[in-house]
Amino acid sequence: MWLLKSSIVFSFEPVPETFEILSRNILLNHLEETVSAFQCGVSDTQSSADFKAVDITNIGATKLSENTNGGIPMTTLDQVIGEQKVDFLKIDVEGMESAISD
Repeated sequence: MWLLKSSIVFSFEPVPETFEILSRNILLNHLEETVSAFQCGVSDTQSSADFKAVDITNIGATKLSENTNGGIPMTTLDQVIGEQKVDFLKIDVEGMESAISD
């Protein structure tokens, strides 16, 4: 990953196994000062979710289903990033399409 010295990366990953891989990669690449990793999902409201579809052979296709009793915390970008200027945004919405289509 190529980053400018002043770049800040916020990364959100709700899947525990994938979050562990992300965390190890941050350490291996000495990006602790640049990358903040959050083990949660992102939605349009602070809530919770459960895994709706999990394929261990394709963890990138894991889908979440929001519900009030879910074990996965969900946050909003506003809650984490606040008023900071965002230059680039990459989103993988697996299963959360309805939350962003309204």
